[in-house]
Amino acid sequence: MLLVPAGFTVDTDIHEPAIGLATLAWACVLGLAVIASFQFIRVRPGFWFLVGLVLLLPSSSIFPATDLAADRRMYLPMIGFAVCAGLLLERVRPMFVTSALIVLVGLSLARTVTWQSEEALWTDAVSKAPEKIRPIIQLARAVEPERGLPILEQAKRTAPQDPRIPSEEGRIYLSLGRPDRALLEFGRALALSPHSVEALNNRGVALLALNQRETARSDFERALAIDPCQFDARLNLLHMGISESPPSECRYSLAQWAALKGN
Repeated sequence: MLLVPAGFTVDTDIHEPAIGLATLAWACVLGLAVIASFQFIRVRPGFWFLVGLVLLLPSSSIFPATDLAADRRMYLPMIGFAVCAGLLLERVRPMFVTSALIVLVGLSLARTVTWQSEEALWTDAVSKAPEKIRPIIQLARAVEPERGLPILEQAKRTAPQDPRIPSEEGRIYLSLGRPDRALLEFGRALALSPHSVEALNNRGVALLALNQRETARSDFERALAIDPCQFDARLNLLHMGISESPPSECRYSLAQWAALKGN
C-alpha cells in the first residue's frame, strides 16, 4: 500500500501463503526495522519508519483479526511512513518527485471514482475477489432486487454449500412480496446450517408472512432456545403478542431495549 498504491479493494480475498514466503516477508520487515534503528536518533527517517511499524503492530501482527487485509489499518501508521518517505525523498530530483506525484494523483482519482457509489465499489471488489462470497452479497444488496437475484444465483454455483446465499435470496424475495419463494430459500439456508438462529428466525418471518403463525412461532422459539439473546426472534414474538423478558445478560442497545418494551 505504501510503495505500490494500486489494486486496492474494499474486500480482499487473502489466501494463506506458503511458509517460506511468510518467513521471507517477516525477515524483510525485521531487516528494515534493524536498518531503521541505525537512523533512529535526531528524528531521522529510521525513527519515523519505526513509528509507523509500532502503530501498525496492534492491528497487523500476531493478534487475530476477522479481516486479514483492510485499508483502514494503514491510516494511522501512514503518519510515520509518510514522514519517513518525505525525509528520504529530500535529495531526489524534483522532476522524479513530480512524476511520481502525477501517477499518485491519477491512482487517487481512479479510486475516488470507484467509491462514488456502492454498486461501483462492490463491483470492483467482486472483480478482484470473484470467489469470495461477502462482496457478492454486498453487490446484490447494492443493486435493484431483480438484478440482485441473478448475481446470487451465480454465486450459488461457486459456493453451493454457503448458507449466506440462500439467506440473501430469501431476503430479496420477501422484499418483492414473494414469501413462498423466500420460505424455500430460507429452508435451504437452514438445511445447510441447522443450528443457525438467523436461519430459523428468517424462516419464521417467511412463515408468518404466509399466515402460518404456529409454525412461525415454533421457529422463533427454537432460535431463542439456541440463543436466548437473539433480538430479531424475540421482537418477532413480541409482534405476535408473545412477550417474555430476555435474560439480564443480553447486551441490547438502548433502541433494542425500547423496541422490546413496545416503545
